[in-house]
Amino acid sequence: MVTNGSGVVRGAVTVQRYLDPSLNPGLGYRHFSAPISTATVGSLATASFSPVLNPAYNASAQPGTVTPFPTVYGYDQSRLATANNNLAAFDQGWFSPVALSDALTVGRGYAVNTGAGQTFSLTGPLNNGIVSQSLTRNGDATAPDAGWQLLGNPYPAPLDYALVAAADRPGLDAAIYVFESSSQYGGLYRASVNGVGGSANSSNTVLAQGQGFFVRVSSGQASGTLTLRNTHRLTSYASPTYSRTAETRPLVQLDLQSATGTDPLYVYFEHGATAGLDSELDAVKLPNTTGLNLPAEAGTQRLAVDALPLLGTTQQVVPLAVGVPAAGSFSLRAARLLNLNTTPVYLRDLQTGAVIDLRQQPSYQFTVANASGLLTNRFELVFSPQQALATVPATLAQQVALYPNPAKKAAFVELPASLGRQVVTASLVDALGRQVHTVSLPAQGALAHQLDLSELAAGIYALRLRTSAGIVVKKLVIE
Repeated sequence: MVTNGSGVVRGAVTVQRYLDPSLNPGLGYRHFSAPISTATVGSLATASFSPVLNPAYNASAQPGTVTPFPTVYGYDQSRLATANNNLAAFDQGWFSPVALSDALTVGRGYAVNTGAGQTFSLTGPLNNGIVSQSLTRNGDATAPDAGWQLLGNPYPAPLDYALVAAADRPGLDAAIYVFESSSQYGGLYRASVNGVGGSANSSNTVLAQGQGFFVRVSSGQASGTLTLRNTHRLTSYASPTYSRTAETRPLVQLDLQSATGTDPLYVYFEHGATAGLDSELDAVKLPNTTGLNLPAEAGTQRLAVDALPLLGTTQQVVPLAVGVPAAGSFSLRAARLLNLNTTPVYLRDLQTGAVIDLRQQPSYQFTVANASGLLTNRFELVFSPQQALATVPATLAQQVALYPNPAKKAAFVELPASLGRQVVTASLVDALGRQVHTVSLPAQGALAHQLDLSELAAGIYALRLRTSAGIVVKKLVIE
């Protein structure tokens, strides 16, 4: 159903939403919003699904163990300041409604764990006209997980969020996030902002009838408002696989790929963008429940969509973080390299020293031995307008001596004459990809440089030496 003219439908109407099984044919969380004003939690029942509620979930110290386990949830970010349980900070916002008679609040979204291939069917007065909501960022407003709001398209028609002007969302980031279910409990948040992002074949700005989505009250704001209007609704049919407009800005889409899924990162160059967080141009990373995550790092912020200042003659480096659900083999693939003219784009692996020209080799495979946390300080995207990057020649790397190895309290580095006449930055990276020690080695010719290891735990490290010829990587074992 679309908005067509000024006609108004009066009385009770039955509105249906079919759960598409193409992405996940089985059980999984679907984010839903009611298109009628009288819907209740019980309205979500179908021929094969009965909502399960359990308010004991809301106060439990171990919510994952409650029985019966709820299948319907709302989201309240204020719970992050009061919940006392073992869930990750963002997940503490989920709560179970108390009763089947509880209203599905107009304009709010709800997570429903149910099977695909069935249809929600709700009967009542259609939502129409202005739907305005006051949203907060309370509790610890500076916390990295504060301010998230699960909202929904309140209309019985598709809504194009790109039509929502900044004046209709004061205090909110411009980005929206749509969840794609991939398994019973796993899924991917697809971010979209400023015409960038979305899923592989569609744009997230067009929200289907009954579609829930996340927005965020901006950092530094205690509150925000979202006002949706009939003018934001589509007035003609649009295919569910909404076509992208032709992209004219320089843009890279880099995908983190596993055997079971893909998480994209978008880096683009925009007039007025900065290297920090731009609430109108960037999308903060909302971590995927699959554990597969590829954000860019902008200071203390992690971004799913990263807008940067326009490309010039200065090299721009984008640090990356990599999250994977388990140890194993993964790849980083340049899915799109657009409008970059002759600017070279490289993926640099600071652990191995590999420098990949993504135009010549769009995919790079790597392994992860320990998946307990995000891998930081290992990968970066490099836009190098003035000169090509290069790996250190193998013969030169072999001339760098590191001893003793294994070491205990100290190790020594000897550089060949060609490198010993310059200042070299030496960094030690642990097995999790964390940079744990950095020191500048002065230009002292053939004399050995001493590295103090007394404050480091035993383990396997990578010593990275940044030189004018490139990056030399040596393995170092500390006992």
